Amino acid sequence: MNNIDLKNRRKKVLEYMENNSAAIIFSGELIKSENGNDYEFEVNRDFYYLTGIDEEDSILLLYKDNEHTEEKLFIPKNNEKSSKWTGIKLSAPEAMAISGIEKVLYLEEFEKYINDIGNREDLHRIYSLIDETNSDENYNLNLRMFKQMYKVFDNVEFYNLKRCLNELREVKNQYEVKCIYEGAKNLKTAINMAMKITKPGIKEAEIAATIDYVSRKNGDTIPFPTIVAGGKNATTLHYIKCIDKLKEGDLVLLDCGSGVDKYSADVSRTYPVSGKFTKLQKVLYDLVLRANKAVIENVKPGVTLSKLNDIVIDIYEDGLRELGVIKTREEVNDYYYHFVSHFIGLNCHDPFEKDKPLVPGNVITVEPGLYFEKEGIGIRIEDNVLVTNDGYALLTKDIIKEAEDIEAFMN
Repeated sequence: MNNIDLKNRRKKVLEYMENNSAAIIFSGELIKSENGNDYEFEVNRDFYYLTGIDEEDSILLLYKDNEHTEEKLFIPKNNEKSSKWTGIKLSAPEAMAISGIEKVLYLEEFEKYINDIGNREDLHRIYSLIDETNSDENYNLNLRMFKQMYKVFDNVEFYNLKRCLNELREVKNQYEVKCIYEGAKNLKTAINMAMKITKPGIKEAEIAATIDYVSRKNGDTIPFPTIVAGGKNATTLHYIKCIDKLKEGDLVLLDCGSGVDKYSADVSRTYPVSGKFTKLQKVLYDLVLRANKAVIENVKPGVTLSKLNDIVIDIYEDGLRELGVIKTREEVNDYYYHFVSHFIGLNCHDPFEKDKPLVPGNVITVEPGLYFEKEGIGIRIEDNVLVTNDGYALLTKDIIKEAEDIEAFMN
């Protein structure tokens, strides 16, 4: 990640802030399992977006008054014992080179600086990041620290910086789009390998491990637990157990991600375990594919995600009526019970507003699905789409999804 981009992002945040205010953003902390081992660290994505630093227990401090702005980064200091257990942490010069922040200090100095800022008589506002979708303080360091600061600082207004960061992250630059595209290329390789090893009797877990291997080998993160769901399991949207064996005559649904510099591609494909769709599976698959293609063709600046979802429901209403499955539009919800799209980026589900018009630089998923629990059929086809000035670019165009192409590839 280019530190010039990071500097520009921090500049935009400082422009958003009022004069005589400070912003305090935490990277996060290591979470320990019940047996005392550390879980893999997940950096706060807003912190990473502004600093490029993937290090626990780090703090970004921004300050703005009528005359100048300040940027300071506080990082944990290496010590001999922790280095032997968990590895050497970033040095101040390394953090400076990555982030472009000239004043990099060690964490032990943070209290002094925050007290100095708190004692300034003209300080009237402190910004922090509060993810309103996660109220569990055990897993939300920014929220916990926000509440602690609220008790310490008198006569200071506290504001959430989350909306500002959400709006900045909605529009991707060329580098961010490239990362997502590279992730999609990784998933093409992973899904092709998964299709080639699929056969009746193979465990869902073996296919998931194959996908994760490719993502780890070619990318740097697996953004979410890989879903490999055979038969009826595919009617559970976030089925992550992967404990069953695939059966002949069933479909298998894959929903997988690959992160490059933490930017996530997110793709779903569905295909027959035995390599050939049954007549019913083919009819339902083609209905989902028709919705997938129609939505993609309608992606352009100005359209909303809600409008795209309406397109899916229109197609399903006609198709399921024709098949004699439903009699009313409302019944579509019995077989299609999720939304067609979400934003992707540093989070697999980047923040978005479903009724906000799309603009160039947005990257979204298109993922219609149909689910028939009694028949043991779950189908989802998910692509990644960049909104351009005059329409869209399909980032996952090389991952096969036509039924005929899938059968030919598997056989």
